[in-house]
Amino acid sequence: MEIKRYINQQSIRFFEEEDSKKKILESMIQMMTASEKIANEDEFKDAIFEREKILSTGIGFGIAIPHAKLSTISEFIIGIGISKKGIEYGSLDEKKVNIIVMIAGPTGRQKDYLSLLSHVLLILKNPDVRQDILKCKRTEEIYEIFIKY
Repeated sequence: MEIKRYINQQSIRFFEEEDSKKKILESMIQMMTASEKIANEDEFKDAIFEREKILSTGIGFGIAIPHAKLSTISEFIIGIGISKKGIEYGSLDEKKVNIIVMIAGPTGRQKDYLSLLSHVLLILKNPDVRQDILKCKRTEEIYEIFIKY
C-alpha cells in the first residue's frame, strides 16, 4: 500500500505550544476535515474521542495512532502531528508522545485499513526513523520520510 496516496503536506503539523492531548487531537481533527474527505467534523471528532475512552491509542515509543472509520468518510486520510517536547497521552508505556499519526477511513475496508496501519507501524518501529522525524524542522521533511517507505 502506497502511503503517499493518503498523506499530504497540508495534513502535517508541528505542535510547539499545545500541551494537552485534547487540544492536539482537536487541532488534528480540524486539519484533517479541511481535506473534504471527511464529511462531518463532529462525527469524526466524536469517533476519535470515543476510541480514546476505550483504550489509549498511545502505543508506546513516543507514538500514538488515533483512528476512526466512518461511513461518511470517502477515502483514507492520514494526519501527522509532531510535539518535540512530548505530551502526556496515557500511553501504554506511560511515556510522553511525540509522534501522532491520525488515520481516518471508510467503514467496510478493514483489510485496507490494516494494511495502512501496518505500513505506518513498519515506518515508525525503526528508532532511527523516529529520531529523524523529531529532527525535522519543516513539514516537507516529514512528508519525505513517510513517502520514501
